[in-house]
Amino acid sequence: MNGINPRLLLALATSAAALTLSTVAAAQGRFSARVELGAALPLTSPQSNDFGLGFAGRGDVGLRVAGPLHLHAYGAYMRWPASSASTQVGNTASAAATLLGGGLSIEPALTSRVRLRLEGDVGVSLNGAGSDTRLTWGGGVGAWFGVGDVVDLDGVPGGGTLPTVTIASAGLRLDGDHSTALRTPPRPALPVIARVADGATLIDLRTVDPADDHCVGEAVRRCLAT
Repeated sequence: MNGINPRLLLALATSAAALTLSTVAAAQGRFSARVELGAALPLTSPQSNDFGLGFAGRGDVGLRVAGPLHLHAYGAYMRWPASSASTQVGNTASAAATLLGGGLSIEPALTSRVRLRLEGDVGVSLNGAGSDTRLTWGGGVGAWFGVGDVVDLDGVPGGGTLPTVTIASAGLRLDGDHSTALRTPPRPALPVIARVADGATLIDLRTVDPADDHCVGEAVRRCLAT
C-alpha cells in the first residue's frame, strides 16, 4: 500500500453524482446486482490540470443483511484523457484506474416508491499513479425511484366461468390506466394484455413465458415514457 489516493476518491464521488445510468436486478429483495455508467473528473491539482473529463464504469453485487443494511462488493474502471492544456504542451498521455473493494450501504424506504441510499466503500486501486497499489475510500448518496410494485394476484380460470375459483399468481402494479398503451404498441412489438383495478394497471405474469419477460419490460418502459 502507498497511502490514500485523493484523486481517485474525488473522481469516484464525481462519477456517482454526474451522468449516472443505473440498472438494478433483485431476487426476493435480498440479492442485487447493479451496473453504473457515468463521468469522472479529477478535482485536485496536479491531476485536474493534466486530465479532463473522463469515463467511469462500475458494477457491484449486494446482499441485504437485515432491514435496510446491505453489504456489497464492487469493481470499477475509470479513464481520463489528457486535458486541453496538457495537449497544447505536447503531453497527450491519458490516465486509468481499476478499483476493487466493498462496503456497506443503508437503504431506508422514504415512501413506497422512493428509497434513499447511503454508501461507504473501501478498496484498492490496481493501477493508479505509477505502478503501486493504493488504498481508496469513498462515500455516496443517492436514491432509487420505483415505477411499479410487484404484487400478489389472483387469476380466474376458464375466462370467468368459475367465478369462485382463483389461482394464486404474481404480477406488476402500475399507477394509472396503461391498459390501452400496453395492448396497442407500435409494430412489431407484441401487445401485453393487462387489467385495471382501483385506478391501477395490473399485469399478471402467471401465463407469461420467462423467455418473454423482456417483452413485458419493454412494454412497461415504453408506456411509462409516453
